[in-house]
Order: sequence, then C-alpha cells, then structure tokens
Amino acid sequence: LTSMTPETDRLVRSRWMTTLGYVGDLYRARGELGLATLAYRKAVEVKPEDANVLAQLADTYARLDQFDIAVEFFTRAVEADPARPLTWVNLGVALEGRDQMDEAAAAYRRALEVDPNHTFALFNLGNYHLRREQFAEAIDFYERAVASDPSLAQGHYLLARALAQTNRLEESLDAVRQAGVQISRPDKAPFVASVETMLAKYKGTEIGALLKRIRETK
Repeated sequence: LTSMTPETDRLVRSRWMTTLGYVGDLYRARGELGLATLAYRKAVEVKPEDANVLAQLADTYARLDQFDIAVEFFTRAVEADPARPLTWVNLGVALEGRDQMDEAAAAYRRALEVDPNHTFALFNLGNYHLRREQFAEAIDFYERAVASDPSLAQGHYLLARALAQTNRLEESLDAVRQAGVQISRPDKAPFVASVETMLAKYKGTEIGALLKRIRETK
C-alpha cells in the first residue's frame, strides 16, 4: 500500500469502504445490529471522513439505544458534511435519547438551515415547544410540517392539541379531521390510542364527539 499513488490509495479505500458499508447494510437489514456496527466501524477505519457511513454507524447505535455513541458518530457525520438535513435530525433524536432537549432542538434548527421545509425537523421542533407549553411556537412548526407533508397524521393531531390549548377550537377541529383523513384503516390503531387524552379533555364538545367517532371507526 505504501507504494500506491495518492489516487490509487483513494480508489482502493473507496472500494473497501463501499464493500464494508454494504456488508453493514446487509447485517442491519437482517436485524444483526451488533455485526452491522462492526462492519461499519471497519468502513470508518478505511475512510474516516465519509459522512454516509458515519451516519449509518450512528443510526445503528441509535437503534441499539446506545445514544452516547450514536451522538458521537452523528456529530462526526455532520462535521464531515453539514449539508445533510436528515443527519442533523437524527443527531437531534439521539440527543433526545440522552435527555438533551435544548441541544436536540438546536440540531433540528440546523437541519432547517439546510432545508427550511424538512418535515421531521419541523415536526420535532413542534414537539419541543408543545412539551414546554409554548403553544404559538408549536402551532407554527406543526403548520409548516403538515404543509410540507399533508399526510403526516400525527402532525395534524398534535397541531389540533396545540390549537385547542389556545382556544382556537374551530381550527383544532379541522386539524383533527385532517388527522383522521390521513390515517389508513390498517394503521389507525396507534392513532386511536393517542386521542384518549384529548377525548378526556374535550368530552361533551364537538371536538370530543369527532374524536370519539375517529376512535370507534373500524
């Protein structure tokens, strides 16, 4: 290897990295996450600044709930290529796994600097503000998220919650309707469970009646 020209060395490293990354992908697809991390780590050794393989390695650790290591490699991935909004979002999710909510929000905002309409960055920032009862900010981000992806049922539902908290009940009702429309029947069960809190809060209202009908839809 020492006799290789820089260009040959680059090509060899690129091919080995691609091969090892492919092996990691195969292991991950089979659910063998531990073996996937080994393959991705070897790929990183061959080409330490490849943003894609760094992100794949980080994502695998996140799936293993090893968030400290996931944050380390997601950070390296965005340092290698800051123009990847999904990697910023995934870094934010890993930071949430470490209960670093403010740092996670900062990562989501970095994603929006790259792509102002990135659905999951917008949605996660809506969640960040909703948890803090900052309803105006939550509404803004949820509205932008569902404008980016109108099929985002959970975005419509959480937008409805935030709107209801500010007594914008007609708009809240419309958002609940949109949430129900976007959910296919086979996928409705998780959403049905999530409306229980709103059902209790708005029992006896028009919103509550619609929520009840959505919950009972077969």
